[in-house]
Amino acid sequence: MKKTFGLASAVLMTVMLSACSDGGGESSSADYCDTLKDSQSQFSDLDLTRLSEAEFSELGDRFDTLEEQAPTEVADDWATVGDKLDEFKGLLDEAGLRLEDIATLQQGKLPEGADPAKLEELAPKMQEFTSDPSLDNAKDAIRENAKSECDITLGE
Repeated sequence: MKKTFGLASAVLMTVMLSACSDGGGESSSADYCDTLKDSQSQFSDLDLTRLSEAEFSELGDRFDTLEEQAPTEVADDWATVGDKLDEFKGLLDEAGLRLEDIATLQQGKLPEGADPAKLEELAPKMQEFTSDPSLDNAKDAIRENAKSECDITLGE
């Protein structure tokens, strides 16, 4: 079960780090670059082990904004990042977990009210989720575009 908890944490961190290190937009290049630059500080201030539902919602909204503003070359990549974030949240919901439960899971503890059987079912789904290369591919494309279009170096 500890492996499942570690996978959940790793996936969330990967998704969040991609937020800190990605970019794409459609309205104007300046709008996109400004939003991307603003996003870096917003995301870097988040405590990834204690992400609340409200912070998750704000993160999703920011991804939506970046996707809308993104140049055509990376708009689909931003959509992929947002979709993967939603998929991760869906997996947690299926297991009866809240985002706030991640800190408890990282400590190797079972969150109050969590069903151990559902957590065991979560393990292979998380394994499949984390082995999908689409998120890494999207992050790479966004990172390259952020550098070339906005002169912003995003985190690795």
